[in-house]
Amino acid sequence: MPTLDARRADWEAEYRFRRAPNPAARYRFDASDLAKPDVLEHVLRTLDGKWRSASPAAVGSLFVKAYARILVAALDAMSRDGVGVHASAGACTLELDDQLQPSIVWNGDDADIVPCPADERVEWRNRIGKSLFGDHLEPLFRAVSAHAHVSMCTLWENALVYIHHFYNAWSDGETDESKKAVLQDDYAFVTKYAGCDLFGACLDNPLRIEGSCVSHPLKPGETIRVRKTCCLRYFLKDGRNCTVCPRLTEEERLAAFANKK
Repeated sequence: MPTLDARRADWEAEYRFRRAPNPAARYRFDASDLAKPDVLEHVLRTLDGKWRSASPAAVGSLFVKAYARILVAALDAMSRDGVGVHASAGACTLELDDQLQPSIVWNGDDADIVPCPADERVEWRNRIGKSLFGDHLEPLFRAVSAHAHVSMCTLWENALVYIHHFYNAWSDGETDESKKAVLQDDYAFVTKYAGCDLFGACLDNPLRIEGSCVSHPLKPGETIRVRKTCCLRYFLKDGRNCTVCPRLTEEERLAAFANKK
């Protein structure tokens, strides 16, 4: 089994979820401050200097999309390594480098990484989910929704896109059936069965969003999940949609996948 240090390196390489600050970071923001209007305005204006979007809603949406992808690292640690990285906002710092690529620094220490108890996995998983979704993402999403006038459903689906992608990739790559069962159970929990108490002020599980499954345009026999909402990526200067955008026709989706190769 890989050491914790090796897995930290994996989390940094795959998600830009860092254990130590980047000395060359251009900007740093405490994650607990991101819901403050003045801090959020600074972050979004800074990112729009790179994205050059015609829509403030698109900037807010794509910031959330990039941010949520990084924090999938906490789910990776939970489901694949059996360790709890409590990624609450108070434990994290957002960094932007010279290219305005975001990363998140986790400020906890080894004592804050909690192995899964043998007989209390459900309660342990609930605590991890609450720190990630309820204490971190939900307040941020609510602030972005109000500031940038983008729907909460869109923001939660931005997180769901990566949760769906990575859990499927992890499961497909796992040969141990017991570990695969854990991945499938955690995915079902996060996206269907987790209660609203894990999601802050939400009245229901906001990740319980039904997309539509369609055939993969380039991989016969495989399917993809098409989003219910649009992330507004097409407002960026290149005008492209993402490959799972609900606005695309079959022909446009084929072209989007072909251009992505």
